Amino acid sequence: MKHAHKDFICIAAGNTPGLGATDMYPYAIKLSPAFRRRYIYVYVGYDLAIDKAAAGEDLELLAFAQALREASEMCRVELTISPNELKRMKSLTGVFSDKEIIESVITKFLPGAQLRMVAERLNINDNRWAIAFNKIAKAA
Repeated sequence: MKHAHKDFICIAAGNTPGLGATDMYPYAIKLSPAFRRRYIYVYVGYDLAIDKAAAGEDLELLAFAQALREASEMCRVELTISPNELKRMKSLTGVFSDKEIIESVITKFLPGAQLRMVAERLNINDNRWAIAFNKIAKAA
């Protein structure tokens, strides 16, 4: 049997706290209480430098992402707008309309009631992405 070094620390990452499936993570496995007690769960948010790199020069996209995350958290609506979504949105800019991009990348699985609830709390003005999001929400 091998023994861990006295300074050994195990760091693990995951999208859920081990309580099982959610709407956003339907295949998450529920971990036993005994297993979960062995860990301290720490929420780690999005890194601004990584978001900036993903959004490129589009500061409106960056501001929209931050406001959308805040609004969805206030509503307790599971909505992912990670650096991957920012990259995808940036790559589709100029090919599709802002509305089409938001629908395909962010809102395609969000029920209308939740979409409208998030839009009501989206605290950003004069932002082309927010304007497109609000149009989608009104039509939902």
